[in-house]
Amino acid sequence: MPDKTNSAEFRGIWISKEIMEMPDLNLIEKCMLAVIVSLSSNGQKCTASNAYFAKLFGLTKKRISAILNDLRRKKRIGILVKRDRVSSEVEMRVCTPIGIGIPKKAEEIEKPIKKDYKKGNNTPQFNFKKSLIDLGVEERVAIDWLKVRSEKKASNTETAFTAIKNQIEISGLSANDCIKKAAEESWKGFKASWLDEEYRTNNKRGEKGAETARTVENIIAEIEQTQR
Repeated sequence: MPDKTNSAEFRGIWISKEIMEMPDLNLIEKCMLAVIVSLSSNGQKCTASNAYFAKLFGLTKKRISAILNDLRRKKRIGILVKRDRVSSEVEMRVCTPIGIGIPKKAEEIEKPIKKDYKKGNNTPQFNFKKSLIDLGVEERVAIDWLKVRSEKKASNTETAFTAIKNQIEISGLSANDCIKKAAEESWKGFKASWLDEEYRTNNKRGEKGAETARTVENIIAEIEQTQR
């Protein structure tokens, strides 16, 4: 995420009594909340990045992310993330204090933010087609199979994909070969055992074909012997 901060210069913080007396927060969380409140004052939005907070507090970006998530989990802040529609890269994140100096209930303020999370603005949604392609399936094959799954009302969830991936690994074949066969046979799912059954059937057919070929060869040989 780009290192974006508020346009107003940050000069320091004053931790209010209201924040200091919050029993569910430790000292670092209280300081972080106070900074967010300061950056959110005078009509501004706190758009500071993890890199900005990390430099300010002398912590790692991973630790900053954990602190912010804890504040959100404790309903002390709301986090709204805007991502690029194509790359899913974070374009902007807004941290909003909840219930501090505002008479509204925390739930009323955080509710629209939670709604945005459900829309997937914060976490990229699972993409079944992309996951198939990343696994080695040709795009055209993936599209054809997804049509089959759609017609048979199969859900394209991450759980379903994981189960299919495991079966592909069991089969010992390439992902593209497995999914291509599933599309050709109009299977809404895929199991390695289905291929095994097919192979057994084909082998039986092959044996019968070989026996027929041998019979024809014997007949031809007998005819040739009589003609000598």
